[in-house]
Amino acid sequence: MRGIIFGLALFLVPYASYWLFARWERWRLNLPENRRPTPWLPLAVAGILLALVAGVATALIGGTAPGGRYVPPHLGADGALVPAQVVPAERTVPVRP
Repeated sequence: MRGIIFGLALFLVPYASYWLFARWERWRLNLPENRRPTPWLPLAVAGILLALVAGVATALIGGTAPGGRYVPPHLGADGALVPAQVVPAERTVPVRP
């Protein structure tokens, strides 16, 4: 869920920053509201690119090594909640004959 919210926020950053910039410029130059059209296509492309960069960065930086074993959350011996985790697979050294 956190990844979805993060990706959505990255997608909306170009729109919000342009909106703030446009409002500032209209106020500063005293322009009417319908002076210039908004460049929606470049903003959409920038948002999609930022979302893709966030996805690639998450895939490269986060996660664990392949082959791990997922252990769901459970109660420990003392009754405390043990959070979910991925336990790395044990490395075995191949024996050559």
